[in-house]
Amino acid sequence: MMKFPCLILALVFLTLSLFVAVAISRAEPDFTKDTAAWLAEPEPPLAKPWWNKLFVPAIPYDTTEKILYGALIATNAADLGTTVVALDRGAVEVNPIVGANPSTGTLLAVKVIGVTLVTIGANLVDHTLRKIFLGGASLVFGGASLNNYNVLRDM
Repeated sequence: MMKFPCLILALVFLTLSLFVAVAISRAEPDFTKDTAAWLAEPEPPLAKPWWNKLFVPAIPYDTTEKILYGALIATNAADLGTTVVALDRGAVEVNPIVGANPSTGTLLAVKVIGVTLVTIGANLVDHTLRKIFLGGASLVFGGASLNNYNVLRDM
């Protein structure tokens, strides 16, 4: 009965996450390459806002990091979907952040906040550790979705 709304929520979550992924993949151009244009310009370029480094990494994501970011989004969507289905079938949530019987909107909000925080963390951590950071976060959320699957299977 709740499968259709769960799919819609998962698609909304994936769509929002893809917007974040596209924003990450579009790194700002390197203005130091075209010095002749800079010398011709009398005004210096505008300073980047302080929050820019949170959502635009200093070093763009490579292919592996983009795949790991996709895995992060997929594991969060799987965790959200399996949690909603398990709660609909009478399971109890053990995550103390959302409570024993959270609404779907609460779960979606926590997932969006979680992916946002992981994105900020991945952009702020040294680029050599980014793969470990994204892979570790994907493993954590993947483990949560596997746990939810096991709960559903045993019901």
